[in-house]
Amino acid sequence: METFRASAMRTGHGSGAPVSISLDFARGMALFWLVLLSVVGASLFLVWYPRMESGDGYLVPSAGFHRLVAAREGIIDTVAITEGQVVSKGSPVMVIRTDSDLPQGTASSRVRQLHAEEAIRLADDRLEALGEAHRLRMAQLEAERHETGVQLALVEEVLALHERRSHGAEDGVSEQKRLLQEGFVSPSYVREIELRSLDSRQLAVEKRRERNALSGRLRAIALEREQAQASNSLAQSEARETRLAALIRRDEAQIQGHYAVLSGQSGTLFNLSLKSGDAVSAGQSIGSVVPTDAALLAEVWVGTAVGTRLKAGQSVKLKVASFPYQTYGVVEGRVLSVGSVPSTPTDLPFDFKLQEPRIRVRVALADPVIRHRGDAYRLMPGSVVTADFVVEERRLLDWLLAPFRSLPVSTTPAASGAV
Repeated sequence: METFRASAMRTGHGSGAPVSISLDFARGMALFWLVLLSVVGASLFLVWYPRMESGDGYLVPSAGFHRLVAAREGIIDTVAITEGQVVSKGSPVMVIRTDSDLPQGTASSRVRQLHAEEAIRLADDRLEALGEAHRLRMAQLEAERHETGVQLALVEEVLALHERRSHGAEDGVSEQKRLLQEGFVSPSYVREIELRSLDSRQLAVEKRRERNALSGRLRAIALEREQAQASNSLAQSEARETRLAALIRRDEAQIQGHYAVLSGQSGTLFNLSLKSGDAVSAGQSIGSVVPTDAALLAEVWVGTAVGTRLKAGQSVKLKVASFPYQTYGVVEGRVLSVGSVPSTPTDLPFDFKLQEPRIRVRVALADPVIRHRGDAYRLMPGSVVTADFVVEERRLLDWLLAPFRSLPVSTTPAASGAV
């Protein structure tokens, strides 16, 4: 008991005693608070923080897409391609049965098919006859052109000979006139020389006329060749048009109320939600074919307040919905173009609709492949993405003072008579 009382008294005496702090500890605490205040001040005045805005969109091929539509109303008979499958250009995607597919129409369809085949045969015969007639006409004109060219060459040689004789005769007349003045020749002989010179000039004139006529004939032959080619091309075009119309009639008779929807390009089929037995109307969208190897772009739709702050070349971070960014990260990109007029996308290759008009932003992907732990995943057209844009940067102090800066400043006019 005595020992416990002594211990309690000693404890009581020491509880009110002052606690001493070492100088090193005090300096450390002061340095800590100084660094902390410096960091807070730097974050307020020196560090700029970005303001992010987002927009939703999808990935689309840069080469565009081919939309499949129903030519006429009817009922889907068979579907040959499923969504996500690769198709080649001209491949049938589905067969649609029209309302004209009735049993009693089979006989009349056969008659129409026979008539169309006869029209095709006649058109082929006409094309062959036109080609043969054109070849014969071209051969005739070529032979005539060759013959006229030979005649023109001979006339030019004879003309050159007559011109040389005419020049020689004129020189001879001048010489004979000089001799007549000196009394060496008689006047009758000079007259004879003059007549010969006149005959030479007359022959040269006639040959020039003949040369001009042959040259004109060559030009006329060339014009006839052009006219014959133009006439033949026109006649063959009309015959081919007649043949094409007959082919269409034959094909319509052969399908007997069925028609196939063909792919207009090679690629992957998307947005196909119809099945056998579904009814379709004329012009109804059936699906979209996207080129397989085309480069991908992101089309993102943002509000007007965000779109006015964006510019080409700006960096963008894309989050792909099918690849959670917490695990696979984001895709880097840059802005290619920013729309100038708000619009609502009503004709898109994928099921992507907006409730209000927005501005379209096209973004180029740095890499169309997402890599994760050594694996590579290629992005597909139609993937929904969310784009994060940096619209502005502010200091933390600016963010804190922004509400106060936006408050209106009220002023009170001074009272009358106040000093």
